[in-house]
Amino acid sequence: MKNLTLKERNFILKFLNNNDCGASSSEELLDDNFSCQTIQDLRKIMPELSINQIGGFLSSLQDKGVLILEDDRGYEVNPRTRKREKLLDLYWVDEDFLEKNIDLKW
Repeated sequence: MKNLTLKERNFILKFLNNNDCGASSSEELLDDNFSCQTIQDLRKIMPELSINQIGGFLSSLQDKGVLILEDDRGYEVNPRTRKREKLLDLYWVDEDFLEKNIDLKW
């Protein structure tokens, strides 16, 4: 994880630790492909950070090739309100980053 600041490293480790498949290493995440989060997910995972701080980390990590943004995901109908709502952007951890850090455990 060279070229990452200590704060970026801690951010990405928290990001990776909160996965839906129980993965505890880069290799396991590559097998299951559960390395994505939304802004709302990140606000729950890291309540100590403001939305602007989270945005700063996301932007910096995208610039460094650690994260990929999947935006324009379309719409879905909210079953409660029956209104169309835009799906949230997903932030994925780049596969190359995981492969280069295959020994990464948390």
